Amino acid sequence: MKNNNIEKQELEQQFNELFEKAQEKYPNIYESVITYNRIVEESFDLLEYMNLTNLPPTETTSNQVS
Repeated sequence: MKNNNIEKQELEQQFNELFEKAQEKYPNIYESVITYNRIVEESFDLLEYMNLTNLPPTETTSNQVS
């Protein structure tokens, strides 16, 4: 368990160092990452909606009369 915590802390430290270096070159990187994450999230929502709308009615309703 300690090894996992140490590895996690090391990875977090490395990530933070890399992110700081990236911010020096690209000052708006934080906002770009937020925008990217929103786009990905909305894309998954849209994909889920499209998958649901393409299902036949029998697969989307749960209380049908037989």
